Amino acid sequence: MEEEKYAICRLSGEHFGLPVAAVREVVNAPTLTPVPRARSYVEGVINLRGHVLPVVNLARQLGMPEPEFCPCIVVAEWQDEVVGLLVEEVVAVLPLACEQAEGAGGGNGEAMRGVARMDDGRLVVIYDLERLLNPEVAIA
Repeated sequence: MEEEKYAICRLSGEHFGLPVAAVREVVNAPTLTPVPRARSYVEGVINLRGHVLPVVNLARQLGMPEPEFCPCIVVAEWQDEVVGLLVEEVVAVLPLACEQAEGAGGGNGEAMRGVARMDDGRLVVIYDLERLLNPEVAIA
């Protein structure tokens, strides 16, 4: 099984992985500007070095309890666009072997690429950004 590098993020007490190949950088969350009539999981927009980026509230998108404060934004590429993903923190960048998760369809399971086991034995859900941010797969 081939290993790929993942950014391991923490959100609402859970850890999950995003493919490092899609991650541009991690920044401290500035004040967000709300966007009227945006999808429910779009928290707002930010100006990052002259570029306006939509910021997705991943807890809302995944149907998780929303933390009071998400100080980090993972800046990622999605469908030739750049988006921000609100998380509590990026814990590590690790090479992990992702395995298919059988029977994990429905809801946010459709956005799962699979699961990976960290060195300490914890299982981490690996998400596919293409499916995670696709409005047709979105659960919110």
